[in-house]
Amino acid sequence: MNIIAFDPATACGWATLDEFGNTNWGTWDLTPDRHQGPGDRFWKLWQMLPQMPVYDLLVYEKTFNSKFVLATMIQAGIVAILQMWASRHGLKPHEVQATTIKKHATGSGRADKEMMLEAARKKWGPKVRNHNEADALWVLDYAHKHLTAELAQSPKSENP
Repeated sequence: MNIIAFDPATACGWATLDEFGNTNWGTWDLTPDRHQGPGDRFWKLWQMLPQMPVYDLLVYEKTFNSKFVLATMIQAGIVAILQMWASRHGLKPHEVQATTIKKHATGSGRADKEMMLEAARKKWGPKVRNHNEADALWVLDYAHKHLTAELAQSPKSENP
């Protein structure tokens, strides 16, 4: 099963796993340029998504408990774009709680960013550059281990 995973934020971590077991990852900088409006971060994401192949499963980290209102609004907008893209390709997006991902990665649902990055570097090596990539990789790993069997049983939805 081909999986694409995201850590939705202005520094948007992404990771993919193809049917042959190849894993790729990176970070997209969705910061608007100084002459752009705040909505341009969402437009940047919408333009980057078609560069990715269509996958069987789209999954993202759910982190809407931020005490920072602007960060929560940005994450919600990014998730809306991911959901639109998934719907356009007949996929049902899946979300996984941040505490679930942290526990999967480190054994503790209270792991901080540095612990998540350290655990990712142990598993995938030093090429994991930041916590955004680490989080996306752990979302991907969780999905591969816990969601793929469940989803293999159900057919893709058909969207007009």
